[in-house]
Amino acid sequence: MKKRRRFKQTTYLQARLCEEAERLKLKAAGMTPGSRRTALLARARQMNEAAEITDFLAAPKSGEAA
Repeated sequence: MKKRRRFKQTTYLQARLCEEAERLKLKAAGMTPGSRRTALLARARQMNEAAEITDFLAAPKSGEAA
C-alpha cells in the first residue's frame, strides 16, 4: 500500500486565500477586458468571501451558553 504524504500548513487558510486573491487581481489587471479577465476577478472575489467566512467561523462566539 502506498504511504500517504502528510505535511503541516505553515500559514493560515485565511492568509493563503487572501494572497491568492491578490495574485489573481494583479494578473487580471494586466489583461484586456474579456471573459477570462472576468473569470479571474470572480474567482478573486470568491476567495475573499471564503476568507471572510473562515475568519467569521474562527472567531470566538460571544454570548454562547456554557
